[in-house]
Amino acid sequence: MEDRQLGRTGEGLSPFFGTDNFADPTPLPECIRMRDRAFDAGINLLDTAETTR
Repeated sequence: MEDRQLGRTGEGLSPFFGTDNFADPTPLPECIRMRDRAFDAGINLLDTAETTR
């Protein structure tokens, strides 16, 4: 996976992986599989922000 540069910092980040639907409605075992596959593919940034609806 190709990293993207974070502004002028020189830091490389992968495209992010959003987790907004984890556990609601996605069941925990499936969430864990998705997370593990994302890490295996090179994701190094997880969006864990809680949203209000």
